[in-house]
Amino acid sequence: MDNETKEVIARAELPLLFRNIRNALGLSQEKMSELSGISRVQISYYETADTVPTMATFYKWQSAVIKEIQRLRKNKWGANADKKEGQEEVKQPQDKASTTSPVSPK
Repeated sequence: MDNETKEVIARAELPLLFRNIRNALGLSQEKMSELSGISRVQISYYETADTVPTMATFYKWQSAVIKEIQRLRKNKWGANADKKEGQEEVKQPQDKASTTSPVSPK
């Protein structure tokens, strides 16, 4: 794919990506600006395809999105929300059968 084609795709896809993810997280442009360090005006430009962000700016935006998702997960599921899949703490049920020996001492 040539650079011109990549730019056309970026100009079509990125504005939707920026706006839809921000909206899904329930963030205003102002709040996204605070979280990412990107000006509200620039966020507006990215969401309307007036400007394509640099990679550095995209990484700032991405970092803010990840942090917001982590914050939301913690609020919903508690402190264990950041553990990776498959690493959840599994608590075994404590009942009499599991705490006593199957063989009685003689």
